[in-house]
Amino acid sequence: MIGKIKTLLFSDTSRDTAVIMGGNLAVALGGTLFTIVVARSLSPINFGIFSAIFALATLFSSLADLGISSALINFLPKVKGGRSTIISVTFWMQLGIALLLSSLSLGFLPIRQDTLPGAQSLHIIYLSILIIPLVFESFALAILKAEKRFFFVSLIMTLDSWMKLILTYLLLRFNLLDISSVLLASIAASSLATAFAISKELKYVRPIFPKAQVSRIVHFAKWIALVRVFSVGISRIDIILLNAIGSSFQAGIYAASSRITLLYAMLVSSLGSVVAPRFSAFTTKQQVKDYILKLLLLTTFFALGMIALLEFAPLIIRIVYGEAYLSTVPIFRYLTYAMIPFLYATVTTNPLIFYFNKPNFIAFTTVIQIFIIVALDLALIPSFGAIAPAISLAVSNSVVLLLTGWKLIRLLK
Repeated sequence: MIGKIKTLLFSDTSRDTAVIMGGNLAVALGGTLFTIVVARSLSPINFGIFSAIFALATLFSSLADLGISSALINFLPKVKGGRSTIISVTFWMQLGIALLLSSLSLGFLPIRQDTLPGAQSLHIIYLSILIIPLVFESFALAILKAEKRFFFVSLIMTLDSWMKLILTYLLLRFNLLDISSVLLASIAASSLATAFAISKELKYVRPIFPKAQVSRIVHFAKWIALVRVFSVGISRIDIILLNAIGSSFQAGIYAASSRITLLYAMLVSSLGSVVAPRFSAFTTKQQVKDYILKLLLLTTFFALGMIALLEFAPLIIRIVYGEAYLSTVPIFRYLTYAMIPFLYATVTTNPLIFYFNKPNFIAFTTVIQIFIIVALDLALIPSFGAIAPAISLAVSNSVVLLLTGWKLIRLLK
C-alpha cells in the first residue's frame, strides 16, 4: 500500500498537477489579496455590486469559448502536423464569438438597474471591454494545456492575478479605488497577460478555413459548447441572482466566501487540465481503469484535506476579511461540502469526454445541473439568503457525480 502511495505521489500526473497547483496557489494568493483589498475598501454592498458585474464579464468571456478550448485539448495531442491550421481556425472562431458577445453585453445598458442593481453605465462599458482579453487569455491557456506546457500555464495565470493586485493596491494608496477603477485594473492586467500569452501564437495564425478541420472542430465542440454555456451559468448565476432578488449585501458576503473556496475550484481545474490530455491519449479500457484508480486515491486525499480545513473556518474569515464578514462562515462551510462531489466528478467526466467521446452526455448532465441550481436558488434565496446558492450547488454537484459515475461504470463494463 505504501509503495502504491509513493508511486502515486511521484507519478507524472502528480508532478504536473503540482506544477499547475503551484501556479494556482500563486493565483489564489494574489486573487485572495485582491479580494481583501477590494472587499475592505468597497464595503459589502459595493463589493456585491462589483462582484455581480465581474461575474457577468467572466460569464460572457467563458461563453465565448463554446467548446473551442476542449477541441484544442482533444485534437492538438493527436495531430503530428497541421498544428498551425487548427490554431488558425480556432483563433478566427474565437475572435468572431468574442466580438459578438462583447457587443451583446452592451445590451445591459438600458436594463442595468433591473439586472444589475447599483451598476452605472460606465461599468457596463468596462464589462464589454474586459470580455475580449479574458477570451484570448483562455484561448492561449488551452493551447498550452493541450501541449502539456503546464509551467507556462501557471506563469500566465499568476501574471494576471498579481498585476491586478498590484494595480488595485496602487489605486488604494492614491485614494482612487472604486468600482470603475477596479474594473479598469482588471482590464489592464488581463490585457497584459493575454499579450504575453498569445504573442508567440500569432505567427501561426493565417486567414484559412479548411472545411475538413472546421467540420471536425465543430462536430466535437458542439456538445462541449452546450456544456460550457450551462457550466458557466452554474459558476456565475448565483451571485447575479443574489444581487437581483436578494440584496447587494448578500451578494457581497457570498462572493467573499466563494472567493476562498475558489482554491478548491482551482484544485479541480488543475487536476482536470492534467488528466484531460492523458485520457485523450489512452487506447485501451484497461489504461483508463488503472488511471481512474490512481485519480480516486488522489481526489480522496484532497477531499479529506478540505474537510479538515473546516475547523479553522472562523479564524480564516476573521483574518482574511475582518469582523464585518463573519456571517460568511456558514456559507464557507456549505460551499466546502458542495465542492467535494465536484472534485470527484473530475474522475468521471474526463474519461467520458476524452476517451469515450461522450460530450453529449456531459451536456445532458450539465443542463440538468443548471435547472436544479436556478430552481433551488429561486425557491431558497428569499428564505435562506446567501446560504441558498451553496445548498443548490451541493445538490446539483451530487446529481452530476451520480449520473456520470453510473454512465462511466456502464461504458467500462
